[in-house]
Amino acid sequence: MSSAVMDGAFFFGFFSPSVGCFFGFFLFCLVWGLAQPDRPSSAAENRSLAQRPAMRRVVTDFGGFAKDFESYAADQFPDREQLIGVYTALELAQGKKFARKAYCLQGGWLLTKPTPTKPADLSALQQALAQAGALDRPLVWCVLPLKNEALYDLEPAYFSDETGKTNKQALTAALAQVEGLTVIDAEAPLVTGTLADRERYFYKTDFHWNARGAFAAAQEIARQLAGAGTIAETSVPQAEDFLWSELGGERRYQGDLNVWFSNQFSMQEDIPRYVPKNAADLRYFLHPGDIESVPRETIVGSGLDKDPVTYNDVFTYNLGYCRVENPDAPEAASVLILKDSFQNATIDYLSAIFRSVTVVDPRSYQETPDLASLLDADGIDLVLFFYHQNNVSRELIDFLSA
Repeated sequence: MSSAVMDGAFFFGFFSPSVGCFFGFFLFCLVWGLAQPDRPSSAAENRSLAQRPAMRRVVTDFGGFAKDFESYAADQFPDREQLIGVYTALELAQGKKFARKAYCLQGGWLLTKPTPTKPADLSALQQALAQAGALDRPLVWCVLPLKNEALYDLEPAYFSDETGKTNKQALTAALAQVEGLTVIDAEAPLVTGTLADRERYFYKTDFHWNARGAFAAAQEIARQLAGAGTIAETSVPQAEDFLWSELGGERRYQGDLNVWFSNQFSMQEDIPRYVPKNAADLRYFLHPGDIESVPRETIVGSGLDKDPVTYNDVFTYNLGYCRVENPDAPEAASVLILKDSFQNATIDYLSAIFRSVTVVDPRSYQETPDLASLLDADGIDLVLFFYHQNNVSRELIDFLSA
């Protein structure tokens, strides 16, 4: 066969109907994607998505523009979330035990894979806490256990929490070197007992504990505060001091890890709740310096009318600031809590102990960080840190160092 004939065959083969359909579909998706508003983030991937690069970079930085546009086109591909869902379903159908950056274990349990804590972050935390200690208030760090730590024997052939253990050891060792800082380990009630006992404390498809787990950990913290003489033993709230209810029969639960899996797992979960019996007498404030209170549901349980409900709907969102005042509290002290999302489920327990509970989440605090002024303005007597064992929060470090 002559070269001219071969070249012609290649030319017409290249532009065959099947190849033309492929490129036509690709071009359609590209045009369609460009016409749609850019999505800021992906729930399934738990990350921000690349945004459209500025066209002027075609002239000033073509190489960088091409690279960023490639990322943008991939992140903003039409129906990306749905395609991820299909891919995830195929992974689960193959029986994979680790997918979407999470362990998929027996009984529908989802557990995340922790990353090692950086020594530089621990050093920065030590310095920030030392600076906070100079403000002459007692400081107490509460180390909160994770589902990984409590369910260590769920499927030992596939899962272990060695990284979490190493992180916790490094954290507690670093905290022990901070002068004047008391460290409380809240793990005891959540890591003892049978596997069935420990499973009751956590949502299957969420990163967080449920109300039972949060209550048990908060009570352990209160017991240790009483043992240290910070509060009276009679001030430690018991289960019967609260009204308990179960939403699981009437509401579905949207676990944050289930979102990663495009809701491939069941939303039928226990959704326990506990509320102080004197909740009607408590006063809630949403901003520093507020003297006018807001309804309780503005802060606690603000999403209970939804279906499905999320962790934050049941408890509190990651509010930058809120304050609860309890005129009937057994302790006259005012406490400041600096926290991550695990603390959200403990606000009702702590407000049953102290006259005033100020909660600040440095990730979303809207005011200018000034710990000294905040301590004085709210008359703070005690500072508590509520962070899970793998979380050495850069936002907290920046807040304390400001």
